[in-house]
Amino acid sequence: MSNVYELPRRTDPLDQASDWLAKLERGLRNDEEQHLREWTRNTQNMTALLEVAKIWDKMDALQCLADLYPEPPVPKRARLPGYALVATCLLLMSATLSLWVVTNHSRGHLQSKQIVQTTIGEKNTVDLPDGSQLTLNTDSKVRLHFSNRERRLILVQGEAFINIARDRSRPLRFQVHDRVVEAVGTAFNLKMTHNHNIELIVTEGNVLVTTVDAQASASLSAAKPSAPFQESALPLSSGESLLLVGEEQSPEQLAPEEIAVRLAWQGGNLVFRGETLMEALTEIERYTTTEFLIADDSLKSAQVVGIFKAGDIAGLLESLGKNFNIVHEHIATNTVVLREAKTPKDKHDS
Repeated sequence: MSNVYELPRRTDPLDQASDWLAKLERGLRNDEEQHLREWTRNTQNMTALLEVAKIWDKMDALQCLADLYPEPPVPKRARLPGYALVATCLLLMSATLSLWVVTNHSRGHLQSKQIVQTTIGEKNTVDLPDGSQLTLNTDSKVRLHFSNRERRLILVQGEAFINIARDRSRPLRFQVHDRVVEAVGTAFNLKMTHNHNIELIVTEGNVLVTTVDAQASASLSAAKPSAPFQESALPLSSGESLLLVGEEQSPEQLAPEEIAVRLAWQGGNLVFRGETLMEALTEIERYTTTEFLIADDSLKSAQVVGIFKAGDIAGLLESLGKNFNIVHEHIATNTVVLREAKTPKDKHDS
């Protein structure tokens, strides 16, 4: 099985299995127990539940399935009905896998690795096994590593927002290049910008920023940040932002409206407040396969103000025409040329 996992839709059995696993972790209500019974009558659903539990090192959470599906007494040589046979076989598989996980954990070899990613123009949220929520922006990729001892993620590319479930015994560590953002239970945003900067915005609680060995940072298992809450770690609080690339900088305090603008992508919007057209198009191109070419150099520094829907190229071109006097021309399937519209006087002079 590939360790590259495309984020499923909410109707996908694997996605539903993740939801059920989180509920099993916290304990089922009576109504949820009945719904789980009905859902796992489908062999594909039960198999998905076991698969997700194995991926996330959570086979122990499935022990309660033995209570939901008590093995019926089987007379000698008696035939089980089809559904009972399937349930019994899957329970045996669960017990076997659980024994394997526990045995390997005692030897210190328990690991679970996975990659979650989005395509260009896609935004999606995935529930993590500890109850945290990870939202990926367009064209983003995150490597995950969860075990009973640690919670670790690596931002490979793009942008991600995480809302962390509190667990003091396992601080969550989110790594990007040689920097690690560590938190117990909070929320923050990490973004790789087009100019190779890395922007951290803390929206809730407190985090610590630490540094790992640059050579080891490419390896998830080898990159070990310093001990939590060390003296050399840089603390950040809610409302603060920090660029993580280059020389050490001081955190910047952001106004709530500024944070809302920078995180507008979560609602599918792009907000510009005076950026140049060149800068705005660079950001817009993150959400589409369309490439923009500016024919007139004078337009590159034109300031853009407005709210645009990410990926809505037709709406963007219409707005540029109405509000900025910019016309466009499609010269290829995914290439658009922009130029300043000629006034009647310009046309007469030409």
